[in-house]
Amino acid sequence: MEVNIVEKITEAFKYAQEKHKGQIRKYSGEPYIIHLQAVYQLVRQVTDDKDTWAAAILHDVIEDTDATYDEVKEKFGEKIANIVQECSKDENKNFKITMKESLLVKFADGLHNLGNNNDDWFIEKVLHRWQPHPTKPEHMNNPKF
Repeated sequence: MEVNIVEKITEAFKYAQEKHKGQIRKYSGEPYIIHLQAVYQLVRQVTDDKDTWAAAILHDVIEDTDATYDEVKEKFGEKIANIVQECSKDENKNFKITMKESLLVKFADGLHNLGNNNDDWFIEKVLHRWQPHPTKPEHMNNPKF
């Protein structure tokens, strides 16, 4: 029997709040849970998939807390754990996204970060990592185009 969606989302928020307790956003100084709520709201606007909603709330627990994949899987199921895992950087600080749900959550995460942080965040996270594509015309390799 499937868990009631209200219960699932409530449990995801409780778990995220517990795991991110005391964490604040680097540039805004807001409690971290505010970011998770915003990502959840963005994802909810574009999909009806309830597991993706829960994963949006939990998207940083593996990367930024002591939560493990196995713990998330046990509490929320394999699909949610897989999405959260794919939204977490690996040991080389890269993402290995294979699921459309994971991509949706990462886009929502990035959109919220872009809209709610200052220029330092954009320079640090986006322009600093800009790698020109070797086959694109030079004007398209300029991140300011």
